[in-house]
Amino acid sequence: MKEDSDSGYELGVISCMLELWSFLIRTDLLSAAKNKSESEQELNIQKDMVSFIYQHSPEKISLTDIAAAGHVGRSKCCQIFKHYMQQSPVDFLNTYRLKISCRLLCTTQKSITEIAILCGFNHLSYFSKYFMECYGCTPREYRTLHEHETLLT
Repeated sequence: MKEDSDSGYELGVISCMLELWSFLIRTDLLSAAKNKSESEQELNIQKDMVSFIYQHSPEKISLTDIAAAGHVGRSKCCQIFKHYMQQSPVDFLNTYRLKISCRLLCTTQKSITEIAILCGFNHLSYFSKYFMECYGCTPREYRTLHEHETLLT
């Protein structure tokens, strides 16, 4: 069969293949597929890291711990959080801890120190300062302002 084919047949096939590859590269179809799979992979990594934070928020958590949950390095962890959450992993962790503390302030009679520790803040002064930055009031003021919410829930 090969003897029957035109001379240079293989070169013609190679030429067609090169044209096809050239077209795929020019139209960016290859990189779009690659970027899509990278995005899906990064989203899965992000989900793993966020799940880790949700499950371990009361514990002492470092950036290294969060990155390890996603099986990435610290810098990649920060890049992914910045891209998908528009904040650093540590800021995300602390914001989540504050949300939990708000719920506890409204639904329990625990002391503010107890709530800070339950939410993973080891220092009451840091908890109070960060709370003030985020909510514009102290935890005690927040509890007073939102006492009525306990009755509604």
